[in-house]
Amino acid sequence: MKKFLVFLCATAMLLVMSQTANALVVNFDDIVAPSLFSGQVPLAEEYADLGIHFDGTGEVLNKDSNFGGVPSTAPFTSPNFLAFNRNADAFPPETISFDDPLGALSVDFAGASGTAIISSYLSDSLVQTNTFSVVDSVWNTLAISGIIFDSVIFNFAGPDPSFVLDNLTYDAPTIPEPAPTPEPATMLLLGSGFIGLAGFRRKFRKR
Repeated sequence: MKKFLVFLCATAMLLVMSQTANALVVNFDDIVAPSLFSGQVPLAEEYADLGIHFDGTGEVLNKDSNFGGVPSTAPFTSPNFLAFNRNADAFPPETISFDDPLGALSVDFAGASGTAIISSYLSDSLVQTNTFSVVDSVWNTLAISGIIFDSVIFNFAGPDPSFVLDNLTYDAPTIPEPAPTPEPATMLLLGSGFIGLAGFRRKFRKR
């Protein structure tokens, strides 16, 4: 009897917290893009329906044969990426803002050696700045997490004039769902359990 009452109380008091996540990826492949900067305009509101806004000079281009320093291997998804070139007046900083706060973001970088910088903001206040050492001829994954932000500013410091970004992946903050409110029957069962436990203790003391 005692074991049953303890089990009943523990079960009734257990709170199960579940978490939600909603990771999305923008690989820029849904845009019909040229392979030259001269044939394209900076990315801006093309992904506004996804709640993403770009403000800078980066342009979506087709890899074709004009980006020999960019590997065609994974994680690159053919045919497009977001391209930058100092000599084509397309160079960071690039601001990416989101309609809803995020909890994590990553992007794949290739084509240059130097330092990539991602500054995260929430309501225009700086939250965190992350720096990444990147090397040419391979894909480098730049990732931030563990914070809440609604915009990032991407920048690059290095001698190479051009590089590209692909697979912008972002995730909503992980927020625990509230514990469900016990139903009346559950409350009645819990109350009965406490009453029974109290009676059991009184009976035990009389022995």
